[in-house]
Amino acid sequence: MTTWLSSKTDDTSPLVIALQEVNGPVLKIMGYDGYAPTEEQDSSTKTALYVRRGTTHVQLDTQPWCSTTLSVVGCRLEVSPQRTILVFCVYVVPESTRNKANKAPVDLSFIPHFRKIYPQDVILLCGDFNSQHVAWGYNKCSPRGRRIMQDASAYGLTLLNTPQTHTRLGQTVHQADTSPDLTWSTRPQLFQWEVLDDCMGSDHFPILIRFRTAGFLEGRSYQVEIGQDASTVRTNHVGVPQGSVISPTLFNIAMYQLPRRLANVPGLKHAVYADDVTVWTHQGSVGEQEDVLQRALNIIHDYAMEAGLHTAPDKTEFVVIHGGRTTFAKQEEKKCFKLHIGNQPIMRKSTIRILGMHLDENCTASTWFQRVTKTSKQILHALRRISNRTRGVNEREMRQFVQAFLVSRIMYGLPYHPVNRTQIIKLDRLLNEAKRMVTGLPRYTRLDALKSCSKLNNLTELIDMHIHTQETRLRATNAGRYTLMLLGYDINTLPMLPNKTPPWEITVLTDGKPLPLNMDPNQRARRLNYAKRHARATSSLPMTERVVYTDAALPADGTSNTCYATAWYDQTNRNQSRRYHASADAMYSTRAELVGILDYLEWALEMSPQTDPVHHRVYTDSQAAHRACANVLYTDPVLQKIRHQTRLLRECGHDVTIHWVPGHCGIPGNEKAHRLARAHLLTALARASDTPSTFLATPPELADPIADKHITKQRRAAYLTAVGNPLSIPLLPSKVFTRRESVLLRRIQAGTLLTPFLLNRFHRGDTPPPVTGLCSTCNCRADLNHLCWECPVYNPPRLRALATIKRGPWPSSLRTWACPEPSPPDRAIEFWRALIMFLQDPAAPPVGDRLRDSHKIQAIQAAPT
Repeated sequence: MTTWLSSKTDDTSPLVIALQEVNGPVLKIMGYDGYAPTEEQDSSTKTALYVRRGTTHVQLDTQPWCSTTLSVVGCRLEVSPQRTILVFCVYVVPESTRNKANKAPVDLSFIPHFRKIYPQDVILLCGDFNSQHVAWGYNKCSPRGRRIMQDASAYGLTLLNTPQTHTRLGQTVHQADTSPDLTWSTRPQLFQWEVLDDCMGSDHFPILIRFRTAGFLEGRSYQVEIGQDASTVRTNHVGVPQGSVISPTLFNIAMYQLPRRLANVPGLKHAVYADDVTVWTHQGSVGEQEDVLQRALNIIHDYAMEAGLHTAPDKTEFVVIHGGRTTFAKQEEKKCFKLHIGNQPIMRKSTIRILGMHLDENCTASTWFQRVTKTSKQILHALRRISNRTRGVNEREMRQFVQAFLVSRIMYGLPYHPVNRTQIIKLDRLLNEAKRMVTGLPRYTRLDALKSCSKLNNLTELIDMHIHTQETRLRATNAGRYTLMLLGYDINTLPMLPNKTPPWEITVLTDGKPLPLNMDPNQRARRLNYAKRHARATSSLPMTERVVYTDAALPADGTSNTCYATAWYDQTNRNQSRRYHASADAMYSTRAELVGILDYLEWALEMSPQTDPVHHRVYTDSQAAHRACANVLYTDPVLQKIRHQTRLLRECGHDVTIHWVPGHCGIPGNEKAHRLARAHLLTALARASDTPSTFLATPPELADPIADKHITKQRRAAYLTAVGNPLSIPLLPSKVFTRRESVLLRRIQAGTLLTPFLLNRFHRGDTPPPVTGLCSTCNCRADLNHLCWECPVYNPPRLRALATIKRGPWPSSLRTWACPEPSPPDRAIEFWRALIMFLQDPAAPPVGDRLRDSHKIQAIQAAPT
């Protein structure tokens, strides 16, 4: 068994190991915490329970139920944030005709005892019961077996064993294989019971219990109704796993009539998603509110019974929320609420959780704050183990880890919980600790410098942009606008939403292939290789394939984006066209690129009666425009016209497919379209008498959700970048410097690199101070700027380092040396390498680790021996 466990990895090793007939002290298994019924681990025991280390668990006190015939040990462990289970390991002494005490009934009263303490937990009871019953494969029922079966039924336990599967191997020819090892649970649908074939030297087969993904809807009947017509009743033979994509859809179909019934209850608000129903009320007296909620619960229960479903009273709970300070009168009002569902009482809780949001009865965020603080500290502890100031994960990856694991978890609930100022400050402290881990900066770093180096925004800034982005998202749908109306927003002034195209009428514009990865402008080599492959592919196309390139040009100043030019170039027939446009609103590049595609399709449709049917392969160098064409949910009016023109062309026998090519990579057709659009824009802007086309001067009463989302995303990125770098400290390139070098550069940029001046300030209370804070040569403050830039003693190593800079002039100060202009990037990297070389020179000033190590050596030498 130990050898088998050691061969398992952390992902495949069992979460819990339950052993019976130990007949000795609890053995030590690597990676597990072992428990016995008594606290004395060295004493002999019949049962032992092992829990994998790293799992949140606690041992249960089962010693009062242990006797000469029964040994039981239990633990309570958290298998997920939403589920906790109670695991019990039991051994019952075999029935013996010589010892009448062994025939005593087995006391399983510890099950209701712990179930009363932990009513929401799942119970898993396993062990060697040494009793006979036909339910688990025996030919007869012993008195003890009948008593165990009766108690298990009374305590809500269900047997997981398969009667035909034996768990013990007969040792002689006169012994048959039996099944004394039983597994019980209060939620049998959560587990999968399996017996392994290898006994591993024992006379009992190991039993493996797995968590199973529940298969819903299998074996159910369904009928499709359209108006008065109904199909035949059919049986579903395929189960749907809970949590899959299709499962909520099927639940929504089954529950679609429930909101109509709940809407008839005055004063009631409700929300239904799949199998989760939330109802609430805030109007009227206490009695009226109770009546409204009880009426809603009755409707839900009756509807579930009609649909062939069942309500879950053990999962149903309610909370009474009172604002302000808790008083005796408010507590009495809460006790007055008595709600039932299906004749089963509903438990009142001090806090409930709805889709990750915790609602406390005192209208505070205490529960959520405690949970997120605990989780954040665990995340910080894990991140601290993978990186420090000298080695480990570099800055870029650490920033991504913090954003993915810490910031996202905090921001999931922070904008929606009523947190106070003290809680915000504590969460900001956790985020500041994460910023120090990202950059390697010390605790005495100024917050503005810490923020600029880490490139992580404060929580207040993230909250503001999160709320603004959420408002934009809600304005994009009718359901979202209704939510805004409930929140007090004026939705009457918003433009109308466009009509959505049914799925069966959507015109496919692309070939369905995703865009290639790593094709941004910085990946020059990959873009050139892609352009070469494109040139080879288009050079061998037949005449029935027409290759067309489109492009758009906007003013370079970015201030007059209401006018722009588009152009297209037909590489097959050498046709070309260009057009000047004006828009009522500021134009962004994606829509301008779409207009260029539309210009060609309009010309192709106009010329379609005069040409034979061909396949129009339209190429654009805008990834955003290609994604918009591939997105069936895009409701942009220009894209709607593109789909309409494509549909008309296909009715004429033509075909249209939109592709992407990298721009400015030497593709002749793309370069030709770019020159046409740019030249036409410059010519039109120079001619004051040029009459622009106003084809896109659309009235603003029609909303464009995708454009609003795009603009909001750009504004969010620009705002967070601007406020996230108050000191204009540049970003360090990834995979160029080691972790130690990156931390050294960050400490110079933030002004926190250890110097004699700082060390003197830190030990100002000491008498005498360990070092003097003045330069011995210049008799001025020995800070970072003086030692690294001004002091003439260190001119030789400084000049040697500056001499390695070949691109452009030398820096004019330590600030420009540590924080150069980010473009071109090679010049900035050259500056930083020269700075690192200067500080690593043996003749460099004593700063950083060199000063700290020399101070430690002096302290050791001064210590008495």
